[in-house]
Amino acid sequence: MSKKSREAERHPMDAFIGDRIKYFRNIRGVTQKQLGDMVGVRFQQVQKYETGASRISASRLYLVCNAFEITIPEFFLEFYKKEEKKIPKVSIKREEELTLPRSFLKLPRKKRQQFMDIVKNLAEFGAR
Repeated sequence: MSKKSREAERHPMDAFIGDRIKYFRNIRGVTQKQLGDMVGVRFQQVQKYETGASRISASRLYLVCNAFEITIPEFFLEFYKKEEKKIPKVSIKREEELTLPRSFLKLPRKKRQQFMDIVKNLAEFGAR
């Protein structure tokens, strides 16, 4: 099967899920092998999930979310935030872009909300 025909068969949601797995893996600083070990698959399978070449089962997605310490709704939040429901592309080019999200995800859930409140207040203050 050619690459073009595989792309044609790939559902946009599979691409979105793959991009989100890659996004969370990158902000956590986790390799494909490490994620595979956490969820019980080889790194090649993680690679297939990320490219959308293989669909991920609901139970495996649940394990991925647990590995990243996020909920299923948090995983899909970006999809539902988009008014036009466009599939976001993950583009992380510099290590410095990962510092804040990695640090944020290391915080306990209650501290995350406090941090979000601080950032919202700063943004409102800066917009004045």
